[in-house]
Amino acid sequence: LADVLGQKRSLPFAMARRAMHAANRLGGAARYAAVLDRFVLASGAESDRLRGEAANLIASWTAPQEFDRVRNESRVYGARDAEAAHAKLASSFAAMMAHPDAAVQQAAIRAARAAEMAEIAPELLTTVQGDGNEEVRIAALNTLSDFGAEQLGEGLRAAGQSDSAKLRARAMRLLAKWDPVEALPILADVLPRAEAAEQAAAFGALADLANPQADALLVAWVNRLGAGEVPGASQLEL
Repeated sequence: LADVLGQKRSLPFAMARRAMHAANRLGGAARYAAVLDRFVLASGAESDRLRGEAANLIASWTAPQEFDRVRNESRVYGARDAEAAHAKLASSFAAMMAHPDAAVQQAAIRAARAAEMAEIAPELLTTVQGDGNEEVRIAALNTLSDFGAEQLGEGLRAAGQSDSAKLRARAMRLLAKWDPVEALPILADVLPRAEAAEQAAAFGALADLANPQADALLVAWVNRLGAGEVPGASQLEL
């Protein structure tokens, strides 16, 4: 069933979907490439209907979901060697990140993280600095942090100056872990003028710092809460 993906003929939707999941169930570099090329990167009615599902399979290839959609039953998959997919993903990463579907871009980042492809850190930084999909940029920033990449500092600065409140909020949370000394004055400066989502993230970042100066700043904001000076959307996180 999985081998029909190597044929150039168009397949009925149900067969194409089952073949795609059969390829995922069996694993291997050739089947990984077949799913990526036929359903994620290709254009046409077949790939358009299955692209999102295929992108999720690519992203989780090294640790597949435990539900077997070929036999419609749960099963435990063994661990897979990330190297089997590494070469194909490395050669396709730029094309996936250039795809107009944000789900494909997110799948590329998730797959690269699972394959421990730290060499794509410069591309992730470019994504954070760009003006693309908000969730994709957050995923790129998170992966820079997961890799411990040297580009993380530059990524955090770019995210902190972004026009996306969610991206700025995520940057604040990561900053507290990356550079606690630098984080405290930045958080103190940002909090009074931050949007609700950013304030909530800043309060969480202060809790992560867990030092007397951060505690004192939190106490000051608790006092402001008592005075009715904290927006309702930020109160629960505080």
